[in-house]
Parts: sequence; C-alpha cells; structure tokens
Amino acid sequence: MHTKTVLKNQLKNLNIEHNDTVMLHCSLRAIGKTENGADDVIDAFCEYLSSGLFIVPAFTWDTVNAEQPLFDVNGDVTESLGVLPQIFSKRKGVLRSLHPTHSLSAFGKAVAGFAAGEENVDVPCARDGCYGKLLDLNAKIILAGVTLNRCTFLHGTEDWMGVPGYLTDYHQPLQIKKHDGTIINRPMRRHANSSSDNYDRILPHLKSQSAITFGKFGNADCMVISTQNLNTIASEVLAKDINFFR
Repeated sequence: MHTKTVLKNQLKNLNIEHNDTVMLHCSLRAIGKTENGADDVIDAFCEYLSSGLFIVPAFTWDTVNAEQPLFDVNGDVTESLGVLPQIFSKRKGVLRSLHPTHSLSAFGKAVAGFAAGEENVDVPCARDGCYGKLLDLNAKIILAGVTLNRCTFLHGTEDWMGVPGYLTDYHQPLQIKKHDGTIINRPMRRHANSSSDNYDRILPHLKSQSAITFGKFGNADCMVISTQNLNTIASEVLAKDINFFR
C-alpha cells in the first residue's frame, strides 16, 4: 500500500518541481492501493505542487451533445475518466473551467486565471483557451498507467497545425450552466475524425530526442513530457505528414 510520502518522493524522482504546472492522466487501478484511495493520490499532488498548479481532465464530450446540449459545471465528469477526476472536480478549492465538452479541473497557484475564458472558445482544445495556456506554461503531462493515446494535449497540436477534416465544419448548439447557475449559449465545433488511438506513434520521436521521461508513480509505469517539447516534435512530424496520426 502506497503512502502520500512515497508518492511525493516518486514525483521528485520524476523531476517534478514544486512550482510546476502538471496535468495528470492516470489509471487509479494501475497506481495501486493507498489508504484513502484517490484522495491520497490527489493530496500527494496538491501538497507536492505547493507553489504550482495541478490539473485533471473533467471532460463531458460523450454526454453533452445535440440531444443533451447542457453542460453543468457543477455536474459530473464522464464516467470513462474514472474515479479520480470525479472526486477532484468536487474538491474544495478546485476550479473547473467552463468548456462544455473538454473542461479541466485545476487547483493551486493562479487557478482562476488558468480556468478563465473557456466559455468563449468554440473548439475542443483552443490555442487561446486552457490548452494553449498549458503550452505557454510549459506544463508537464504525467501519464500514469495509461498510454499516449490518452494525451488530450495532442488534440490541440493537431488542431493548431490545421489537420484537414479534424473538426466539424458546423457549430453544434450547446449551452453552459455556470457556477452561479446562469445559462449561456456556446455553439461548439466538435471532433469529426479523432485520431487519438494512434497517438502512440509519436513515442519513437519523443525517445529519439530525449523528450520523454520514464518512471513509476505508485505501481504504475509512468511517462512525463513537457507540453512545449511535445508540441514542437508533434508539429515537426505533422509538417512532414499532416495525416501522421491517421
């Protein structure tokens, strides 16, 4: 059984700094048992990143759609993300962004500024939204017990590089129920041809440029990549073959 102290020591071994911005994709089952389950994992990150920012996906892309167009920022995240994102999104001090399909939950330094503005974007991973901020902050992405196929940040790179047919050419009429209960309209383009099942194809390129770190978090095999390295290398690959992930 892992303790918070062990988990925090593992973050140090992964070269995570206390002031880093970190986005976590994980399998709680792969991480293994802790005394208090997901809460211990969350506490380990929040306490270790004492002057940083901790971010977890809070997506609703599979439940908010034309038939059910209302996104409630105080509602549940998609079940497929697992237990940890659900618990984290409800934590005191955590702020969830207002993106109707690809919201993020965040805790820590300057969290309000990070989460702000997502109600103004009209694509899943906007350059002028939270995903662009992840790039500007050179956030570290931790994949614990999951593969690069779960690395949503690559959706942003594909969009910013102009992968053809990547997004719908129409806006789906969605709505956002904000923290104060008010409802606003937010027409949104959707992913038309998601290629995330093939994101592992970038791994040899990351290895060849020493842009990825491997280690352990709990029992989970773990990968750590900075957003700037990932975006640069993926952009170079896509510039040579725009359909690289297809």
